[in-house]
Amino acid sequence: MNEPKKHHYIPQFYLSGWCASDGRVVYYRRVPGRVVEGRIAPRSTGFEENLYTLAHLHESVRQAVETEVTADVDNRASVALRKMTAARSALTLTPDERRAWSQFIVSLPIRNPEAVADIKQTPTRSVMERAFATAKQQCPEWAGEGDVHAAFEGGVDDDHLSRFVSANYGLMIISELMRNPDYHRIILDMHWWVADLAAAGISLITADRPYKTFRSIRHPRCLIYVPIGPKLAFYASPDPNKKKQLLGLPPKFIVKTMNRALAMLAAKFIYAADAQHGPLAAKWLSTR
Repeated sequence: MNEPKKHHYIPQFYLSGWCASDGRVVYYRRVPGRVVEGRIAPRSTGFEENLYTLAHLHESVRQAVETEVTADVDNRASVALRKMTAARSALTLTPDERRAWSQFIVSLPIRNPEAVADIKQTPTRSVMERAFATAKQQCPEWAGEGDVHAAFEGGVDDDHLSRFVSANYGLMIISELMRNPDYHRIILDMHWWVADLAAAGISLITADRPYKTFRSIRHPRCLIYVPIGPKLAFYASPDPNKKKQLLGLPPKFIVKTMNRALAMLAAKFIYAADAQHGPLAAKWLSTR
């Protein structure tokens, strides 16, 4: 069986909205001393090999997060995206399509390599540290008997179930966040709209971090922004007046503001439908 080792944290269905007739997008990437520009197919970017691979499992099931979770999220979100793009509106989405799109939005900040690495390591480490502290409290005689951390880690290594949970706990949390409807409710309860910004005369970029929240997500005037094409932007806010306020601004100002925000968030790549964004990338694309 061929395992899906290329795990796309920028889904191909999403990035394809910026493709030209040759099936490729323009990309910008900073290398030492400069920004390089090129063209690339969505299947060849925005992925990391084995990003969601589960450890200590048979090869037939170790790609379950990719094949059963992220693929399901992306497949259902792609239907909602096509519908919003065709209608240039979020109003025609069914309740199931709204849930699919909110699930996709929830997935964006937690599925990139840095977030996955952090979530994979931090929960396990914190759980282990709490276990060490509890053990020392309940069994103070252990404190003087060698390395408690090593003893616990040795126990994990000796037990197959403990080893599996320790290695995969972070991915289990990511899967739960993506699929648990409780985490999506705050977005589902917001007002959604799609803005057609073709009149700006400047195309919208996207990036390998294509999700921007202005203010905290629980703030009453929060604004969520996801570009869904070179001319279309998705927004959500709990404030019913936010749409009118935003669309009262000049389209060129909106596009420049949103492009700058995403360029500053990008980890490695900015993506675009055309090659007019070199100065933006040179100024704002992160060097980290």
